[in-house]
Amino acid sequence: ADYKARMALSDEDVCKNDLHPGTEYKVRVLAGTEWGNPNFLDHKWSWFEHRTPQQNDKPQVPKAAPNMRLSSSSPFSIDVEWDPVLPEKCNGVNTGYQIYVSNGSHEIMQNVSSNNQSFTIRDLLPNTNYKIRVLSGTADGYPNLLDEQWPWLIHRTPKDNEIPQVNVHIQVSQLNLTCVDVKWNITDNQPTISYKIDIRNTDARTVEIQNIKMTNYIICGLDKNLLLPFMLGTQLEP
Repeated sequence: ADYKARMALSDEDVCKNDLHPGTEYKVRVLAGTEWGNPNFLDHKWSWFEHRTPQQNDKPQVPKAAPNMRLSSSSPFSIDVEWDPVLPEKCNGVNTGYQIYVSNGSHEIMQNVSSNNQSFTIRDLLPNTNYKIRVLSGTADGYPNLLDEQWPWLIHRTPKDNEIPQVNVHIQVSQLNLTCVDVKWNITDNQPTISYKIDIRNTDARTVEIQNIKMTNYIICGLDKNLLLPFMLGTQLEP
């Protein structure tokens, strides 16, 4: 049976109820004027086909939440990074993310584009614990996961006068009597802008390295009779 609905110019949608589940329907829209509706031929007035869902169809939403990592590049922000939900648990094409942030008394939610896998939460309080979690959604919406499937991660923002700490593994190899090779590995995701190598002893000096892609530096001209301790520090983006 055909169904026709007359809509006002200000209307942008109409809902037809009492349809049958699992049934294909054809729909088309015709715009008219005060003088009436045009009499288009079928090839100029195409039908759009749509099948209603089965009565027992469930929304195709992810079965899991993304894995995420947290860090701070300032006392007033938290950097959130996450991995996409695995295809076998995504149940469709990812259309966006929701980031939830709570300080215990207040919770906010931020929508993020599906093109992103990171987001910086700003305007936070220093030296404060925040709970964060991320959801992935599809065209059917976002899942209603249990807390154990979607746990909060807790992160404390740095103190206002405290430089955020960076996890650095350092290794020093002796090349000859007066030269050493200092190698390092950054084990977190802090946004580093430079490195500083401090040499402590009577031969004390500081070497600053601006190239953040470097992972080693050779230091020569050292006193061959001294055992020198080394410290590697980093400068972070403000």
